[in-house]
Amino acid sequence: ANPGGAWRVSDIDIQSTEPGGRLDLALRGELNELAGDAKANLDISLRARDTALLEALSGLPLNPVAANARITTTPGLLTLTSEARVGDTMLNAEADIVHQERELRSLRLALQSPLLSLADFGLQADARGDREYRPVEKIDDIEPGERLEAILAHSPRYPTDITVNFNGISGEHTNIQRLDMHMTGLDNRYTLRRFSLAYADAEAEVRGIIDLNPRPPAISIAGEALTIPLSTLGKDLGLKSEITGDLSLRGGITATGRDVEELTASLNGSLALALEDAVIAGGAYDVLATDLLAWIYSGAALEDSTNIDCTMGQFLLRDGVATSDSLYIETRKMVAKGKAKVDLVKQKMDVEITPRSKSRSLQVPSSVRLRGDFDDPRAIISPVSAAADAYTLSLIH
Repeated sequence: ANPGGAWRVSDIDIQSTEPGGRLDLALRGELNELAGDAKANLDISLRARDTALLEALSGLPLNPVAANARITTTPGLLTLTSEARVGDTMLNAEADIVHQERELRSLRLALQSPLLSLADFGLQADARGDREYRPVEKIDDIEPGERLEAILAHSPRYPTDITVNFNGISGEHTNIQRLDMHMTGLDNRYTLRRFSLAYADAEAEVRGIIDLNPRPPAISIAGEALTIPLSTLGKDLGLKSEITGDLSLRGGITATGRDVEELTASLNGSLALALEDAVIAGGAYDVLATDLLAWIYSGAALEDSTNIDCTMGQFLLRDGVATSDSLYIETRKMVAKGKAKVDLVKQKMDVEITPRSKSRSLQVPSSVRLRGDFDDPRAIISPVSAAADAYTLSLIH
């Protein structure tokens, strides 16, 4: 129609196939002023039941998708609202896109879900026939440097405002209970204004800035996490070691770099941690540290775990090297203080502690030192201190 010289298409009703097929797509609405800045009111309905087609399009084995969306446009603005269901996951989205002369000027996006199932989006590892499906391999196949270069090449310079609110996330090895995030960006500088995560009844808060303008890019992040259950975290990460207890962290770091190696080598900042009520599977190392002879003769070497009541430490980070002179460890049998130097770049450590027995009135503390590579550190017990420790034991008895 062309009333008054303005072209418009009204009563649009397009159906791709008969309802109930592998892919149903319906479009209804109207388009106005087609010759200039188009004005539109469109309702879109999508039903995708063919999971093989969804995997071919997305690269992920998605569950069936059902979505309804409404698009409204006015000169310079496009607004989208949608309600989607992927498998059992309900996902709502709202977006405002400001444009001018066919270029994006700003973007606001909000995603919300009462419960996000990773399996519905093909993000849960599982067995498929004669092969194991591991979605993380799709990410690992790309070098970190290539990923960052791709982000730099395609990162938007116009204002962005993105919020994500998932009241729950479910998965076979996932204990994230809630995710609430708000990030804004302008001219390749992004501010993480809010990142709240509830994990297995633990709370984590993170704030930060990522600036992609410098060469290399810069990152600055601060946050804290309270009472993270290590046993649950270990299972989620697929770790084989058996460690229980609650871990708390607080600190802030800055770094610059184009890949993981450069970022690690430029790490600066501070980190404080505390570990409570921990049990470490293995020998009773606290008895070994406190009294070498007692450890040998008492049968403590046969104990299968070490109980740590409390561990605390504060580390300073300089160019990828973490140092601390305020380590504190307490177990049922000892109290220990010490210092540490951990080189994250060279993957080496040098940790020294001086334990004191809780059960002896007179003692000459022996130092215990761990030095070497992360995967094969060497334990050193001072022979002079150990001899003095044995002499003190003979005096007491």
